[in-house]
Parts: sequence; structure tokens; C-alpha cells
Amino acid sequence: MAGTGETGQGETSLSEASVVVRNPAFVHVEVDGEVVAMHPETGACFGLDRVGVRIWSLIAAPVRVDAVCDGLVAAYRIDRETCTAQVLDLFADMLAEGLIECRPPAGDA
Repeated sequence: MAGTGETGQGETSLSEASVVVRNPAFVHVEVDGEVVAMHPETGACFGLDRVGVRIWSLIAAPVRVDAVCDGLVAAYRIDRETCTAQVLDLFADMLAEGLIECRPPAGDA
């Protein structure tokens, strides 16, 4: 599953309507304003910067990608188009590494 873009729930690509959530298998700790997340079984470890920490907090519970972008556009000086493109790229990487899970949008089940 990791690295293929498959979510295990039928969705293979991310969009603004996608619902994402942290993978609960990862443990994480905040250190000096950054988050370090580690998978206890595989030992895979990832670091997130200040903006990554904000995103990590926004995806603690299932949330639509567009809602994450709403929060970031309100908090940072970034235009919506750039934010959406960067968040989708980040989530694609996180999905490939198993950091997040992607669920079908409500009503698409």
C-alpha cells in the first residue's frame, strides 16, 4: 500500500474534497516548535516544520483537504491556489509514507 497512492478504501488520488486524518499508528512529539513522528513498528521517522505542525494539528481528526487549506489561508500569507497545490503535494507524500489515511468524501461511499 505505501508508495502506491492507494488508500485501501478505493481512492487513489487526492483532491480538495478528500478527507484525510493522521495514521494513528504513528507516535509524535513536539520538539522546539517542530513535530517528530515515528512509526513504532517500522522505525520510520519524519520531521515537520512550523507549518507542518499546524497541518498535523488540523488533521488530528478526519477533515476535508479544503478545510485544511481554509485554516492555512486564514493563518498565513498565502493565496488559495498556491496553498491548495502545496497541501495536495504534501498530503500525497504523507499518504505514500503512511503518515496519513485518506477516506472518501462524505456521500461518495
